[in-house]
Amino acid sequence: MVAAYQGNISLMDTLLERGARVHLTDVTGQTAFLIAMARVLQDREYAAGPFGEVYGRLAPSHFDVQVEGRLIRIDRQMGEYFPLVAMLALLPQLSSTLSSLPDLSKRKKGFSAPLLSSNAEVLPEQVLKEERRKRTYFNHVLARAEVESTYTPARKLWVRTGHGLYMLNPEMLVRVRNTHGEEVWKPVLETIH
Repeated sequence: MVAAYQGNISLMDTLLERGARVHLTDVTGQTAFLIAMARVLQDREYAAGPFGEVYGRLAPSHFDVQVEGRLIRIDRQMGEYFPLVAMLALLPQLSSTLSSLPDLSKRKKGFSAPLLSSNAEVLPEQVLKEERRKRTYFNHVLARAEVESTYTPARKLWVRTGHGLYMLNPEMLVRVRNTHGEEVWKPVLETIH
């Protein structure tokens, strides 16, 4: 986790070669990948620098979620992947008074397109394709995947909590690994401690 956060690729490679388990979480429920992702949204230099290598080594190929009894696979190529990962990564900071996220009063209500697209323009192509780096693209993806959307298919991954603000759909289940390495379904808001 520390190696990923620091962008220390050689240390990451050594740990991975020796069997590091990337699904393990810290005390807040964050994996090494989510810890790195949270840093991307707050550190432009990290986003433009080592994160591409971190992403290549740690980013899951997909997330499996259940919404209203439907199994949905969100893979790296889908527009919802990056906002979903960003929300998961920033969730522990949402209510923390120690957070470095901007605008404390709005932050507690949800995530905005400007926040989720922070530093997107400097990310490598393997992380986020150039045409997906614009705030308008994030607005579109957020609107089409919200619970009240009429878009087909509306994946219902988040709910609108205010003007331009979104929160993960509390009814959504996410497939995660428990402390024994077994895959289990958990309500998304319970994945973060």
